[in-house]
Amino acid sequence: MTGALEELLETASGAARLRQIVQATLQLIEQAGAEGRLAEAVRLADVALPAARNSNHANLMRQAAFIKRRLDAMQKK
Repeated sequence: MTGALEELLETASGAARLRQIVQATLQLIEQAGAEGRLAEAVRLADVALPAARNSNHANLMRQAAFIKRRLDAMQKK
């Protein structure tokens, strides 16, 4: 899934489309985390964070960074 997502992000045209993809990815991360699929959530977060930064959307950048930090902390436990 992550490879397909990376390809989609690379081909996304326009800031609005990129934001939509990042938002959908953040939802997938939450779903994976809720279902105990931590490794998948981490891989998705690794894709979502740079994409959120590329979107230049402050709220998405904050959300993605928060989720990434939270997942990193969960991995250390």
